[in-house]
Amino acid sequence: MSVTVGGLSNVQAQFNQTPATGPFAGTTVALPPVRFQCNFTNGTTSDKIDGLGYENLTFVASTPQSIDMSALTDAFNNSVTNAHTAYLAIKVVAADGAYLTVGNAGSNEWDGCISSGGTIKVYPGSANNDGFVIFSFPGTTIPAVDSTHKMLKLDPGANAMTVTLLAGTRSV
Repeated sequence: MSVTVGGLSNVQAQFNQTPATGPFAGTTVALPPVRFQCNFTNGTTSDKIDGLGYENLTFVASTPQSIDMSALTDAFNNSVTNAHTAYLAIKVVAADGAYLTVGNAGSNEWDGCISSGGTIKVYPGSANNDGFVIFSFPGTTIPAVDSTHKMLKLDPGANAMTVTLLAGTRSV
């Protein structure tokens, strides 16, 4: 089945700061916004993806899941060909104090954004904010997915949680 994939991922950081001392003491100053944006169109070259892995996962306490990055499915449960991952986003919904440990899958570990054997923690959101991490590799040199680099371990520790994983892929 042929699909056309494209999309925008946009996070904008806009903060204010009120210094306690100095010439601006007591004055709230809006800092310049910083935007982190990915705008992928359909294709297999720089700034493009031709597949989108979309996984909604439910975890029970103390039961890790390993995702085979070479066997992803899309939102319609169709297989996604993934030779390279150009975008990876992971969102965690769990109780406060919990977190998802990502990485350290052992054999055939996908080490595209975490060095082999390494891990990162993705903390859950709150009532007002989502808890997530995004990795973007928009250029031509991006993490490969192959028979020896494909497993991504997700470990909820002692907590139950739900996780959404999006992977923008290139078939070549």
